[in-house]
Amino acid sequence: MLILQLWRSALWLAALLIAAMSVGCGGQPAPAATPTPTVAVFLQDEFTDVASGWRETKSDQYTAGYHPPDFYHIEVGSPDDRQFVYGPPPIDDLTDFTVETAVDVLRTDSENGDFRYGLVVRGTGDRFYGFMISPRTKTWVVVKGSPDGLVPLKQGADAEILGPSVKDRLRIDASGSTLTFHINDRPVAQVTDSDYARGAVGFIVQSLDEPRPHIHYDWLVVRPVEQVALVFLTDTPIPTDTPMPTDTPLPPTSTPIPLPPGMQLVSAGFFQMGSSGGRADEAPEHPVLLDAFYVDRFEVSNAEYRACVNAGACTPGQRDGFTRARYRDDPTFDNYPVVGVTWNQATAYCQWAGKRLPSEAEWEYAASGLENRVWPWGNTFDASLSAASAPDTQPVESYPDGASPFGVYNLAGNVTEWVEDIYDAAFYANSPASNPVNGGSDAHVHRGGSFANVNGENYTTSRRYRGADTDVDIGFRCAKDAPEENAAVSPEARDQLVADFCQIYSAYKPGAACP
Repeated sequence: MLILQLWRSALWLAALLIAAMSVGCGGQPAPAATPTPTVAVFLQDEFTDVASGWRETKSDQYTAGYHPPDFYHIEVGSPDDRQFVYGPPPIDDLTDFTVETAVDVLRTDSENGDFRYGLVVRGTGDRFYGFMISPRTKTWVVVKGSPDGLVPLKQGADAEILGPSVKDRLRIDASGSTLTFHINDRPVAQVTDSDYARGAVGFIVQSLDEPRPHIHYDWLVVRPVEQVALVFLTDTPIPTDTPMPTDTPLPPTSTPIPLPPGMQLVSAGFFQMGSSGGRADEAPEHPVLLDAFYVDRFEVSNAEYRACVNAGACTPGQRDGFTRARYRDDPTFDNYPVVGVTWNQATAYCQWAGKRLPSEAEWEYAASGLENRVWPWGNTFDASLSAASAPDTQPVESYPDGASPFGVYNLAGNVTEWVEDIYDAAFYANSPASNPVNGGSDAHVHRGGSFANVNGENYTTSRRYRGADTDVDIGFRCAKDAPEENAAVSPEARDQLVADFCQIYSAYKPGAACP
């Protein structure tokens, strides 16, 4: 995730210092634009048409399908697993062709688990050729799939792999029994194998020891095969009869830090908090540096809050919901968000659970991500991606396609959520540069949209507040410090992160102290 942060920081700094210039990916090549074919193509897909025939899968273990506004995404929900997806006609049965895609990583559940993603060709069932890169180890591998698993044909290292956050361009040329593999317009390997002569083109994600990789494919072009002059990077052949267990990374990595149950990791980083185009209390838009923290993936449910009441650590909240009598106690709504609790009651629950309320800055970062999204899913409002389209609350795990860049659900709908801070309309102008919290006992802030609110007026930057009371559309989720994640970052990487932040902060507020 630090690579993601450093890349974004380069964009922000360039925008502040050279506003008239267009900026690429932190000085790196940006191979993301869809190529303009000079010949007829078999398929060119920018993933804007949900009806074009690609597979849609949604479960806790596997996700694949269209992701608003224009991606195809694949997620594998546990380590030591993989998922591959074949494309629709006419690319479901091809012999000779060139296939090219641009791909990056939306999110992961750890900072150091290894995983791979890429393309498959000539696929039929479990039989295919695959080409995958690992953005964390900067390695690539060519594999041959069969019902017995994956067999590596060639592998190597490439320090110029741009991912995880920057799009890499992958390409395979299939001509007869010869397959040629490219990364960012550079050929890296060639394999001759005649076992699979034809089949489908598609995508593959292999989790290795990463708990939950979530991958975005930006576009796909399949065209008649092209031949190019080949000068390869050094690769490391592996005997083709050596089986490759799916749980063995290349090279081995350190053990991922386990996540607290039900929580998502938000890695250390910085973002632009607030808005220059929203309400007055959302200004000024300003850079904020945050330590890593955990946040609940879902809002606290009625059943979870009731457990705290039964333990004697919490007091009961409001009995009835907006349209539902006995909402609090009816088992039908156990997995729906608790509502009608005060800020003090929410604080008591989080303390009982060994957690705390998120700060305003943490909540907004978890909702908008590094891209400062207007809503968690993007910059175009779609009421169907949240309970904003529903007449009352919905189960806490609803609307997975509306999740934030960090995989946090229902930050734009269901219930608005208490955060730690007290409300101060002028706080942003002089807030601390890192880990800001506006403490006190006055009216507290609640964030996010709620049910039955289809106009989309509550952005990731919107701020509302109340005193000691509550309402039927107010709930909460908890957060937690992540000292082990912060300690796992090397001093050099942390120093670089802070230095990049201070460049941006100094441009925003010249002469101000920076952490």
